[in-house]
Amino acid sequence: MSGVLGRTGETSPSVRLMISGIMTVALFLGLPLLFLVYQKVSLRSGLSLHPPKWNHWFAAVLLGLTTWMGVYESVVFLHEWGIRGIDLSRIEEVDQLLAGWKSVPVWLIVIALGVIPGVCEESFFRGYLFNGVRQHLSGGGTIVATAVAFGLFHVVLAGGAAPERWLPSTMMGLLLGWLTWRSGSILPSILLHAVHNTTLLIMASSRDQLAEWNVGTIEQTHLPWTWLVGASLFFVLGILLVRLSPIPIPPFEAKAP
Repeated sequence: MSGVLGRTGETSPSVRLMISGIMTVALFLGLPLLFLVYQKVSLRSGLSLHPPKWNHWFAAVLLGLTTWMGVYESVVFLHEWGIRGIDLSRIEEVDQLLAGWKSVPVWLIVIALGVIPGVCEESFFRGYLFNGVRQHLSGGGTIVATAVAFGLFHVVLAGGAAPERWLPSTMMGLLLGWLTWRSGSILPSILLHAVHNTTLLIMASSRDQLAEWNVGTIEQTHLPWTWLVGASLFFVLGILLVRLSPIPIPPFEAKAP
């Protein structure tokens, strides 16, 4: 819907963002809620809305603040290998599109592209879909299956024009699924997803500054090694906080409403 409106050239970026947010809520949160009510499954069990431990909250913040660097580096590697979704001849169009987004308030961008997708996509992929798939697969199989679906969704979201998004999105899906399984709740994954998206958006809003380091440009280079080392340390700390915490027993126990 947002893409169709964008091609008309008559709808402002702010309106497209609001419509995109509404559609995301309706499809990825509204429909699963309707199905759960129809199937007479409690929302707490169907979406895994169980209270996590404090360390899972802390780990989610650490992982959300550091994973964007891994996503960025994977895209750079894929570009170096010749896997690029955007035709270089259309770069000027992309630059004009990005310039138009500068008129949109930052808070609206963060809510529409950071918070709403974090809540709604996690409610569907790590909530409704995750709990459905795990009835037929093992824990590892459930994590992988939902992560692959999550990666394919982001390729489809770009109209198939960004095949390089599949790998980083699938990797992110694996991390989010693992965190959900270990914590027994989608709440930490929602926080991780929202923090990750918001960090990416903040970095995008600093595009002019980043361009001085050749970050975020077409001929983009790898991030400074000091950034990667620091992010790796915090990432490992977040993983340890989750790994050293016992899995809820039994995980995702289904309860009658």
